[in-house]
Amino acid sequence: MLKPWAALFVLTLGCSPKVYSIFQEGHHKFAYKSDRVIVWDVHVPPRTATRMHEHDFDYLFVTLGPAVVTSIPLHGAPTPLVLQDGEIRFTKGPLTHVARNTSNQPFHNVTIELTKPSTNVTPCDSPCVYTSDQWTAYAITLAPGEHVDTQDALVVPISYVNLTHRPEQPLRIYPGQVNDTRHPLTNVGPSDARFMLLEFK
Repeated sequence: MLKPWAALFVLTLGCSPKVYSIFQEGHHKFAYKSDRVIVWDVHVPPRTATRMHEHDFDYLFVTLGPAVVTSIPLHGAPTPLVLQDGEIRFTKGPLTHVARNTSNQPFHNVTIELTKPSTNVTPCDSPCVYTSDQWTAYAITLAPGEHVDTQDALVVPISYVNLTHRPEQPLRIYPGQVNDTRHPLTNVGPSDARFMLLEFK
């Protein structure tokens, strides 16, 4: 028979959830890596949750489709999030949490982990969303034929985009995919192109 203190020790251990590396968390699919970012394509079905997992870095995430999610940290109070299609959020790392989809719709986002610390992160006026000493995040909508200048950026589609980013070289990517560019971008498609542009300084 267990002593009372031993039983309490066993119960305490039983209450501690296993924490997974983000590489082992099955809802996060690796999408891209550079010396500045690690990108994950995240899918959480309705009324389900991720495993408890670790984000070692600050990160941005782009919501693809409306979602209602609760972030449940390992230590601290849960945070409910009502997210709109194309919404961009910044989260300070490190963070260990569960993301629970509390709606009847799939939760899809692209998570961009920033492998170098972000300093002086502040919201900014549209089309800018956040700016820091290291980068600026923009929510871009280009009508057909419109262009945006950029020199060193990551393109994160919110809709399907058909862009040119160097002479005669198309950039055709879908939500959940990303691509880097060092050239101005022109929408050569027949409809609006919506994407987050993460411009590095």
